[in-house]
Amino acid sequence: LELIDLKPRLASAEVQDLLYALVGWREDEALNRAALERALSDYRDDEGLHIYGVRAANELVGLIGLENAAAGLVIRHLVVHP
Repeated sequence: LELIDLKPRLASAEVQDLLYALVGWREDEALNRAALERALSDYRDDEGLHIYGVRAANELVGLIGLENAAAGLVIRHLVVHP
């Protein structure tokens, strides 16, 4: 297993597909896409947010999104490959 920083890879399909599996639960596709774009822009633009992936056998199998908040570290997203 390998832990990797996903911030430089936010534009990749494998990162977006995995994050979409978490935020794309609504019946309305436009709302799902908006939720994905919001999450991606938050991670891209906010230095207090971090997103890491777990790679196994050269495949992204999970990710965790973290927020460095005043109260401590907060998990914003946690997903494994379905």
